[in-house]
Amino acid sequence: MKNGINKFMKGMIAIFAIKLVLFSGVFIFQSCQESDSLQGENVILAKSNFRNSINASIKNLNGIMVSDKVKGNIYSRNGEEMAELQLYAEEGSNISDYYNYDTSLLLGDLVNIGGTDLMVKYPDGRESDNITENQELLGTYQISVQEAQTSLQPTLIEAKNYLYAKGLTDLDIQNLLAADAEGPAMSESDLIPLVMQLIAEEQNQGLTTNIDYLSLFGTSAHASQIGECAGDALGISAIAAVVNEGLHTSAGKALLKKALRKVASRALGWVGAAIFVYEFGDCMDWW
Repeated sequence: MKNGINKFMKGMIAIFAIKLVLFSGVFIFQSCQESDSLQGENVILAKSNFRNSINASIKNLNGIMVSDKVKGNIYSRNGEEMAELQLYAEEGSNISDYYNYDTSLLLGDLVNIGGTDLMVKYPDGRESDNITENQELLGTYQISVQEAQTSLQPTLIEAKNYLYAKGLTDLDIQNLLAADAEGPAMSESDLIPLVMQLIAEEQNQGLTTNIDYLSLFGTSAHASQIGECAGDALGISAIAAVVNEGLHTSAGKALLKKALRKVASRALGWVGAAIFVYEFGDCMDWW
């Protein structure tokens, strides 16, 4: 009799254990689904906030005065750090819009002169690498680094929020910007063009779960246009590998740093980031 009771109790315990395992599995599965859903919602919100911040920053950047009336040191004005902007066009081009301007104009006017490119130079010798040998110099200007930084500060905050939503931490971002064997430490400003490129590549790969990212930016651009703009702006493929791997993984973080170095060589510092925002966003018809 006792043996029968013992067998019955063991059987009940076994059944209970099986049910407990099944219940735990279902609970974990549902929790993972809820976690993934919440992360997806956070990413959607982060993208929307980033878009809004860019639109606000563009308005502020438009009002920055640039001038070719340089007296003394082009990299300093009343004790304020200045960057040099060099306006280039293809040799033999007839850039009539350029000659319609006086010696002082707004940054929004300068970047909107069709058929031209801007190279950025800083007091420490850094310069962007986007100018080719068959382009000729039209004019040299100076611009306040502080004004560019102030205009882009809200967008930097939202760029970080996007990276947080994708699973990165403050330490991850610090490591991303830190110096390593490949080069010196990078500026926080480089995060802005990086995030723009990440979003564009997600669109390009059709990662549109629960939201149309194209409509998020008010554009009807096709993937081919996205790829063209990304190539024109950066000329890199590392971003695609980052999106495929996942930003929060060890491999993804390593690829992300590699991509950021290439971004930094093109969208150099705060002024370079401002120029990038104009060029990339305009190419994508984001405004």
